[in-house]
Amino acid sequence: LSTAGLSVLLKAGVKVRSATGLHAKAYLADDRGLVGSANLTRTGLGLVEPANLELLVELGKNEMASVDSVMKRWWRDADVVGPADLAAVK
Repeated sequence: LSTAGLSVLLKAGVKVRSATGLHAKAYLADDRGLVGSANLTRTGLGLVEPANLELLVELGKNEMASVDSVMKRWWRDADVVGPADLAAVK
């Protein structure tokens, strides 16, 4: 995401964190989960041309629990991102 996109999320009350070196993509919502290479961008999701070549795999129930556990650990260990952090990168 861009700093502008992150700023919109922060203003909407979304909690944002940063983990140095983290490149994994996992999306968990309710009882569905995906892991793969796609970023949540228009090119990553294939919404604009040229789209990126990406792969997402749907998780089963057991895999969801495992990924959730790893993501919670990463979240806990990551740095909180706030408006001042975004201003520092602009």
